[in-house]
Amino acid sequence: MRRVKLIILATAAAFTSTAQPSTDYDRIISMLVADCPEIKQLVAANEAETESKAAENMLENPSVDAMHAWSHNNVGNKIDAGISQGFAWPGVYRARAKAINASTRAADLLEQSTVADKILQIEQLVIDIVYQRKTIDVENKILTHMTKLEKGNLDGFRQGELTMLDVKKVEIQRISAASSLREAKRILDDLYAQLESVTGNKECRALLADITAVPEEQILPEEEYEKLIDTYDPRLAWLRAQSEAFNLEGKAAVMSSHTPEFSLGYKFIREGGEVFNGISGSMTLPIYSRRHIANRARANTLSAQIEAEASHMSAIAGMRALHTSVTSMKKELDDYINVFGDNNYAQLLATARQGGQLDNLRYLEELNFFLEAARAYLSLEHEFMRSLAQLNRFKSIEERS
Repeated sequence: MRRVKLIILATAAAFTSTAQPSTDYDRIISMLVADCPEIKQLVAANEAETESKAAENMLENPSVDAMHAWSHNNVGNKIDAGISQGFAWPGVYRARAKAINASTRAADLLEQSTVADKILQIEQLVIDIVYQRKTIDVENKILTHMTKLEKGNLDGFRQGELTMLDVKKVEIQRISAASSLREAKRILDDLYAQLESVTGNKECRALLADITAVPEEQILPEEEYEKLIDTYDPRLAWLRAQSEAFNLEGKAAVMSSHTPEFSLGYKFIREGGEVFNGISGSMTLPIYSRRHIANRARANTLSAQIEAEASHMSAIAGMRALHTSVTSMKKELDDYINVFGDNNYAQLLATARQGGQLDNLRYLEELNFFLEAARAYLSLEHEFMRSLAQLNRFKSIEERS
């Protein structure tokens, strides 16, 4: 009967958890994020784009021209050389600078949005790994004790206490437990491979070796999450900043489309023994080439504003649905703990078997029910922690800011 009790008590451990210190957990998540190649690539691309935009607001390169002509009438040769500099209306540069600054800020916010998405992806993969290891621990204990129970039933069969049906039933359960354990280990290997691919870190197994649980965070009221979205959602901030950038680009384009461009230069001419020094100038009128630039900028501004409003509404609706789901899962987890957490069920089942109230087949049915409950609890807690991480993603940004 000691074997029976060991199976149940070991499986009951699935209904209890030890909280991982959040500082260790957060530190490891930060280390994994720091190695992410996608984030590094985005940062580099962002810097390149910023430099490219800054180059658009520079003066044009100076233009040098030269000419040498000769005459067949002994008049003498002619030499003509000059250098000139083109430039736009002075106010255009100020308008472009404002637009470039706004565009750079939008790019920075897009980078932050991508980082926030990547942090959530990495954290959820870590949660998957932690709970897969818990599943493996439970499945391993089940297999170990099923093997011991199978041996005990064989001894009972040899002594005439049990039938071959009792023996075969437990043997089938052991084979099933072994299959479940193999599949759980395969899934864990796949999760580690995914994490290594996302983070670019080949030491994921070593980094996560001491992470045995995920810190459970507080569930805030919906109103608090709405405030967090309004203030700390980087995607929403990016869309709003992009709208402002388009607006300023539109103003710069309007000014550019309404003002001419100029060119001033110096001229040196030698002709017929005479030398001339002077200045040159030209003006380009904005009649054709910029006709649609301002309209395009206004359309981009309106599009970004609409996308920002739609994104805000979508974020709020998604948060409310997720909040309802997380709250419901939390209540269901508490219900599991109320039934199984004190191990009363395990004690009752062991006592009933020991007192002869359950035969071998009935005991296995009850044990399977209990094991399935343990698996269901782990699966529910796993989904709860993943959803809670998503719900609190902007809370984490608030704490880091």
